[in-house]
Amino acid sequence: MHLTLLPATPFDIPSYLLVASSAFANDPLRALLFPTSRFDPTDPHAGKRFRLQAMLKRAHNPQVRHLKVVDQDEVEDVSALGGFRDEVERRAEELNGVFGGPVEGLETEEGVARSEGGRRRKVVGQAIWIAPSSVEKERGETKRDGDGDREAPVEQAEEVAGIEKTKVEEPGLPHCLDATVLGELREKTEMARKRVMGGRKDYWYLASMCTRPEYQGNGVGSMMLKWGIEQASRAGKDVYLEATPAGASLYRKHGFVAKDAFTMNDSEYTIVSMVKEFEQPNR
Repeated sequence: MHLTLLPATPFDIPSYLLVASSAFANDPLRALLFPTSRFDPTDPHAGKRFRLQAMLKRAHNPQVRHLKVVDQDEVEDVSALGGFRDEVERRAEELNGVFGGPVEGLETEEGVARSEGGRRRKVVGQAIWIAPSSVEKERGETKRDGDGDREAPVEQAEEVAGIEKTKVEEPGLPHCLDATVLGELREKTEMARKRVMGGRKDYWYLASMCTRPEYQGNGVGSMMLKWGIEQASRAGKDVYLEATPAGASLYRKHGFVAKDAFTMNDSEYTIVSMVKEFEQPNR
């Protein structure tokens, strides 16, 4: 096992879909959002297609940073996508290399030797960070078509289901997704974030992070988490995230403090709002 942290590219989107699916396959929240009773065997990829649409939209936001951890000893295999693979790869290619903003401090994949035969190495973990708007102002980035000043964060809890900021009543919601549970999740997540961060926009936000089950416990999550912490520390910006039950202990280990929490669907499933604070450096 040889793990390396790298910026992700549009061509990693198939891997992103598979990593998230495997990481949260047995998560109770995913079961609430995608109950087996709503599964349509005539459209088995409806959930992944919904997540794909959200990823394509987010790719044009310059505040987003996409990270991946690869195992250089293993070759990627996305055959599990089946017939959906061609659609995913076609849509990824249409992005023309655009996949959020630049990831500071990491070597690009072109600078790392590929596996034998030129095939891509296995993506074993993925993370999505959202930078404060001030980072892009200092960089001199201009907004791309369709971007807002700073979109409402893409909640970590929603990433369990592979969903983003789509209105609950929109006709684009797939039948396999329970809109009532989705509405509850979004309302409670947004309220918790406002209780903790108020109207602030000057913080780094961990929108999602997950690791393939067979690689958990090998430091994959810590590699992706430390990258964002270093960016925030250097700028004196706080870090905010929502932790699922499975991830809360890792964040505590890295100094995050619980500030708020809520449960879902009258269950014991608790989502925790956590913050790691930094002081503004002297100029």
